Amino acid sequence: MSKAIYIATVESDSGKSLISLGLLRVMLTKSAKVGYFRPIINEFDSNGYDEHTKTAINFFNLEIDYKDSFAYKQREVVELLSEGKEAEVIHNVIEKYKKIEANYDYVLVEGSDFSGEVGLTELDVNLMIAKNLNIPALIVGSGNGKKKKDFVNTMQLTYNSFINKEVDVIGIVANKIEEDEVDYIRQELTKSFPEKLQIDIIPKIDFLAFPTVKEVAQALKGNVLFGEQFLDNAIGSYSTGAMQLRNYLTRIKENALVITPGDRADIILGALQANASKNYPKIAGIILTGTLIPEESILKLIEGVQSTVPIISVDGGTFGVTNKIGAVQSKIYSTHNKKILLSLDTFDKYVNAEGLTNILTSYQSQRLTPSMFQYNLLQKARIIKKHIVLPEGEDERILRAAARLQLLDIVDLTLLGDRNTIQLKCDQIGLQIDLDALNILNPENSIHNKNFANTLLEARKHKGMSETTAKDLVHDVSYFGTLMILNGLADGMV
Repeated sequence: MSKAIYIATVESDSGKSLISLGLLRVMLTKSAKVGYFRPIINEFDSNGYDEHTKTAINFFNLEIDYKDSFAYKQREVVELLSEGKEAEVIHNVIEKYKKIEANYDYVLVEGSDFSGEVGLTELDVNLMIAKNLNIPALIVGSGNGKKKKDFVNTMQLTYNSFINKEVDVIGIVANKIEEDEVDYIRQELTKSFPEKLQIDIIPKIDFLAFPTVKEVAQALKGNVLFGEQFLDNAIGSYSTGAMQLRNYLTRIKENALVITPGDRADIILGALQANASKNYPKIAGIILTGTLIPEESILKLIEGVQSTVPIISVDGGTFGVTNKIGAVQSKIYSTHNKKILLSLDTFDKYVNAEGLTNILTSYQSQRLTPSMFQYNLLQKARIIKKHIVLPEGEDERILRAAARLQLLDIVDLTLLGDRNTIQLKCDQIGLQIDLDALNILNPENSIHNKNFANTLLEARKHKGMSETTAKDLVHDVSYFGTLMILNGLADGMV
């Protein structure tokens, strides 16, 4: 069995990507056979890929196919859980995870990124999955935008939720903590949790916290006019260029995103010149609002002075666009090597990786959830596949059970009954089942009847059974099924 860890959060934008990338690199120092699994992914890019999953696999050249690295897309899980199909979700997550576990020495499982849809929360989904995978959890929390006491309380509640659900927690990571609050957070967390629990504090890193121009352009569905190759520029601040240029220039900060109507040629050209000047901060990008494009003469001028500043045209008024930009969360893309490398350096600097590895290596769980027990049972059934006879083959409940067993491929089945009647019943209830893949026997006219009657007569003649009675009884489905087992044609009957 491989050593696995579950990275869990209670909210989106916690910064767990940094932790995942750091732990993957640590695992790769221990073994070349490292697996990566996300029970639930999002779809970000136009090709339907989850960008973070692609980043983890590609950056570390993990020997795992993208399609094997996840179980569900978020919209699929939302639909299934809203229909009350939690057991189905858990079964499929376990099945996908176990396939990875069997092939790797270490497996990093990265939790979901839910945001409260259909009443679900990040905590709900992570608790459900972590418990049933039966692997230890590392809880990552973000202090960004929280009062320090509120953050500590949130981490305590989260930890208690995992423990109450019988999920083992091996560590807590307090991420995105303000520099002046690091000591307080460390002191309070140390007092709040068991001594054996590893606690790591990561201060807020502005470059990692801010989104790139690419993320803003995607969120706003913008049209890139210039500088597409510079979309990975990180944004340090953003401001609206609605005042006169001389006033706006004094408000530009380092790596600023300039937001201005597309017909404000003065702001556009002024920002480009400021970027080129040694006396002003660098400009990360320019957003042109109102779907307004500068006149041809201005575009020609921009093209002539353009350097490293991407310019994007978007729909919507300046005020509304500014609010949307403020809501864009930073992600780590596979093409953004600077963010990836900074994430790895940050992890090395602030996280006791060796301590986590030691805990993980020595970890042994004594727990087994019903879902995992069922999964293990099904796996054993597939290995030693038995032949089961279902005597009431024309009953709807039996037919539905047969369809389920056929789908699971864990037994060979024989249905007793009339094939035409069985086919008609399946058609009536709309049951998807391949009857040609099943063995169907009708006790009324089976080729086994004569042999079964002789077997029954031989077994019961000392009790006075007659040949006529034996011939009549083999037409009974229960007797017929039992005689199949007695004659070695089946292993059991239900």
